[in-house]
Amino acid sequence: HVAMEDHLLYARFLPLPRGSLIVHPTSGRIARVLERNGILVPLLIDLFAELQSSSKVRPIAASQALAMQFSAEAFADARAWDWGDAGERSVTLAKWNVKGGISLVEARPSELAVLMQETPCVGAWFCNACCHRNEEDKRCCDGCGADSRPQHKVGLVQPKAAPKVHQCMACGKRHETYSARCVSCTGELEFTCVFCGKFGREADGRGEDVKLEWYCHPCWEKFDQHNRSMAAELPECWFVTGGQVWAWEADGGARQSGQIEFDRAGKLLTTWGVGSWTCKGEALEVTLGKPPEAYRLARSPSGFIATHLAPTTSGSAGGSSSVVAAPSARGRPVYGLPRQSGGVGGLFGRAIAFLVLLMRRNSQRTVFLAGLAPVVLAVVRALVRAFARRRALRA
Repeated sequence: HVAMEDHLLYARFLPLPRGSLIVHPTSGRIARVLERNGILVPLLIDLFAELQSSSKVRPIAASQALAMQFSAEAFADARAWDWGDAGERSVTLAKWNVKGGISLVEARPSELAVLMQETPCVGAWFCNACCHRNEEDKRCCDGCGADSRPQHKVGLVQPKAAPKVHQCMACGKRHETYSARCVSCTGELEFTCVFCGKFGREADGRGEDVKLEWYCHPCWEKFDQHNRSMAAELPECWFVTGGQVWAWEADGGARQSGQIEFDRAGKLLTTWGVGSWTCKGEALEVTLGKPPEAYRLARSPSGFIATHLAPTTSGSAGGSSSVVAAPSARGRPVYGLPRQSGGVGGLFGRAIAFLVLLMRRNSQRTVFLAGLAPVVLAVVRALVRAFARRRALRA
């Protein structure tokens, strides 16, 4: 690995097999840059693993074949490439990924010579508006004067804990929540995936309409796989198509104090740490908090009712639990409504699933449907309740 500085000129005199030398399109000592961005250690680990692998034969056959082509005198005049060669792509370049790691591309020696004429230094950035190169300490573009710095710079990997913001590629405005277009100039946004931190355009993912967050397509695929697993583990009346996150409202539902999320294999992710959940028929028993406390969750039309379970001293050696009569908390799903078993509830759940399907298939109408859905559902609920009251009065 070598950057575009003096060491590249020295490396050109090494008669190495094709692909052995990896050139990074930046200036500076590349080992220090790789170490600072967390890339050097994985490279060394891969190298040690290759050296210890029984499937890798040393010395490498390509190196031996190259050595046999030259005599000792010929090695002195050998060059890895000629700068004017515009034919075969014989130089390997390192392409840095925005969120860490590198991928390899091949280039012609003549293309490498062009890159070396304007080599960016570590920390430089390119304007989103005019593509002018600017030094790290510049707050505005020297080319057009716009404050349109990108979220990433040359040779500096953004940490995963960086704020997940979306930036307009036209005016540079930053958006903390998902929006299809810039709210200032309606320009195209560069989105940041909330889960993995990768950057992308509108076509590279989609937003969700509850917390207004944007996720890339690979993360949505992981979510769909996770959701399928949860649909098989949870009772049908507890499964929520939009996600298994529930708001926990303490003091009998008077205030929201946190959230719980049902995970696979009985794991419960909560605001107060990791807990557990188990199925008891159509009810769920959960353990959460420090010290751990047990609750029984029973489904209700709007969510669930949590009843505290107090341990008793009687029963088996491990003890048993008795139910305290008064409900201690309530909950509601954050990302939609759970499935209903049948009747009006089942029809209601299928209507919600149909709206979600429409929003996923046509991202341009997502915001419109997200605003229309609560109105339609409220009207349907009001009609159902009025019909139920009318039937009760007649009875």
